[in-house]
Amino acid sequence: MSLKLGDITTVVISSASAAKEVLQKQDLAFSAHHVPNAVHARNHVGHSVLLLPVGTRWRTLRRILNSNIFSSNSLEANEHLRNKKVEKLITYCWKASVSNDYVDIGRAALRT
Repeated sequence: MSLKLGDITTVVISSASAAKEVLQKQDLAFSAHHVPNAVHARNHVGHSVLLLPVGTRWRTLRRILNSNIFSSNSLEANEHLRNKKVEKLITYCWKASVSNDYVDIGRAALRT
């Protein structure tokens, strides 16, 4: 199924088997994505793994991320930081609940 959201066509994958096919065998065909014009203003598009098209530079940056940031050792070394952030998020939600206030999801996500 596809949706037309403004001028952007979005493909919706609605089954596990279709998702497996797309992610394992058709990843390059579906990897292109819309990059907002605002990102081009300061050339952020050239330095972000999320915004770069798949190619040599993307593969190099992805390899660096995998070996330095997403490695098991690095993730284990920073586990305490993630736990602290989750505790702060829970505390924020609890305080909002006690004071009968709303939880600002955007603020909570940004802070976390």
